Amino acid sequence: MFGWLRRLFGGAKSQEQELRGMLPPFQVEAISREEVKEIIDWGLQSLGIPDIWKITQGEGIKVAILDTGVATTHPDLKDRVIATKDFTNDGIEDANGHGTHCGGIVAASQNDLGVVGVAPKAQLIIGKVLNDGGYGTLEWIAAGMEWAVEAGADIISMSLGASTGSERLKQATQKVIDQGKILIVAAGNSGEGADTIKFPGGYPDVICVGSINREMRRSSFSSTGRNLSIMAPGESILSCYPPDQYARLSGTSMATPFVAGVAALILSKHRTHGGKTPCENQKQMYEHLTKVAVDAEDPGWDKNTGWGIVNPKKSIEEKHAHPKP
Repeated sequence: MFGWLRRLFGGAKSQEQELRGMLPPFQVEAISREEVKEIIDWGLQSLGIPDIWKITQGEGIKVAILDTGVATTHPDLKDRVIATKDFTNDGIEDANGHGTHCGGIVAASQNDLGVVGVAPKAQLIIGKVLNDGGYGTLEWIAAGMEWAVEAGADIISMSLGASTGSERLKQATQKVIDQGKILIVAAGNSGEGADTIKFPGGYPDVICVGSINREMRRSSFSSTGRNLSIMAPGESILSCYPPDQYARLSGTSMATPFVAGVAALILSKHRTHGGKTPCENQKQMYEHLTKVAVDAEDPGWDKNTGWGIVNPKKSIEEKHAHPKP
């Protein structure tokens, strides 16, 4: 059952694997087979997400999850998924678990069972760009990004990374941003260093996400570097798991869809109710997410925690913005 975990953690990687995208290493902390009763997880509670649901639950926003596919019949996700495409030839069903977990963090339905996503009325577009072992070529990933735009995604969430980028991936990243889409990516789980962020997190202009724990401190595994934007809950996160289960996972992979869900709430609110400033492209969303982030370490931006911890309620209300460092 956990052979794919051994592949993620085990052994030296070949040069071919280094040039491929992959999941950051992660652990499955617990799996619950019995029915879970509508849990609002600790990150949502700590950052006041239920209060925002009085204004918006992400209605009208489409979030693309580019990952290992999805459990299409999962009770918390089956009504949220509106489009799928497999780039790996393994089939859209998620035999890995990572993609299903990320999808649930964004948009698990509020339906009196299981868990609730950050934006429970957002719609999901699922691109399977990593195979059942957690690997995918940079070509698959780039093609998935382009397809997500064609499929109508407003936001693209990517909890994956490669040690090196490629011209193809760089061009796809820029194309997504140029077309007015919001691109949110994981920093990686390589820990602290001068610059341990993976690609596409290392490209300019992406929203690059690190992880915090329940104590609102940087997770020890969270990658650091000059492109880090913001932090979000990423340790012991409860979400959906194949085929109809729930699990707690940890990683910047979990923090990334959390921020994508917050972005969906912001975008939905602005489109429905307006706002003090525009919020329709990458630059504007970066400003909305970072302008009132709560410092986690040094005041202002720093390489370990970016601008600080995402502050959903203030991100919707405030108007002053940080420039990119």
